[in-house]
Amino acid sequence: MSKFEVGFSLCGSAVTAFCCAAFGGVDAWLRALLTVIVIDYITGVVGAVVQGNLDSRVGYKGICKKIMILCVVAVAVRLDCVIGAGTALRSVAIGFYMANDSLSILENAVKIGVPVPQGIVEKLQQLKDDDHDHDHKPEKDE
Repeated sequence: MSKFEVGFSLCGSAVTAFCCAAFGGVDAWLRALLTVIVIDYITGVVGAVVQGNLDSRVGYKGICKKIMILCVVAVAVRLDCVIGAGTALRSVAIGFYMANDSLSILENAVKIGVPVPQGIVEKLQQLKDDDHDHDHKPEKDE
């Protein structure tokens, strides 16, 4: 093996170890979330191009939001470990963000003129609303 191949393998192993530790493993849930995150970002850019309002600041803000989603999932994983909840909080966080970003994908599709089945929109909205009913904003200490 060349030095490049060894270095590349080490980097890949480090990224995988980080994902396992931070996100509770690379399973179907995390892969689905990452897929939805990427598709949402791409469809947002496509929608902006089609509507003629592509703005790098909006794109940067979108990337920051996606990073924060992953941070919330990482916090949920740590909380699961602390309270011994298995993967309950992780699953809730991932499910919420998958529903939220899936709705965003459908909204982006509508913006560029792609028809969207109403049944899918309604079910995703229901999932988002169900998860949102259980969410509480953290209170700030004064």
